[in-house]
Amino acid sequence: YLTNSKVSVGSAQIASADESFSLYVNETTTLEGRTSNYDYSAISLYSRVGDAVFVVTMDGYPRIDGFDDTPDLYTPRIETVNSAAEHIVKNVGLRLGARPGLTQSTTTTIN
Repeated sequence: YLTNSKVSVGSAQIASADESFSLYVNETTTLEGRTSNYDYSAISLYSRVGDAVFVVTMDGYPRIDGFDDTPDLYTPRIETVNSAAEHIVKNVGLRLGARPGLTQSTTTTIN
């Protein structure tokens, strides 16, 4: 098989978070000797609210050729991940006691 991967970092639109960014993974796999190949895509969005970090990931297979019993095809979209992350950060963050406005530290000490 032959796999080509692309990973990129992007911005995120999470109004309820102190800071956020997104990570895109796109992978194309070809099985040599067969007429089979597929694409895999994932978007992970990292959002920080105070001392809590939320990670929301959606993934799917936009293209599958030459396989039996293939799952439904799905291409994740940044708009969908942004919306889901905003909902989670806004509603779950307060329940977890996340403390917005904390100063970021440059080192972490565990005792």
